Amino acid sequence: MPYVRIALMQPKAGSADRVRELQAELLRYDRTLPGFLGGYLLDPTDGSGRIGRLVLWESRSDADGAAQQQHTLTLRSALTPLIAGGATRHVEVAAEATRI
Repeated sequence: MPYVRIALMQPKAGSADRVRELQAELLRYDRTLPGFLGGYLLDPTDGSGRIGRLVLWESRSDADGAAQQQHTLTLRSALTPLIAGGATRHVEVAAEATRI
């Protein structure tokens, strides 16, 4: 069963471009990892200014393995100081995906 991870964050003023770059780099790296099915950069159109990514994996273990890669951890740690409210404002949702 596919597994989905969605991450959304509110960049600090003046940090949106760098947050977008880091999210894109995470997606480019994810693309090289086992179990990657697809990924999208998210720029919500609701006026919130949030930026994020959606990644679809073959399984939860593939998603967990990707999250523990050193390069992933390094990129994610670079995001924290750029997010308004720090890590507490970073929303991540993970779910098993069922096509209906």
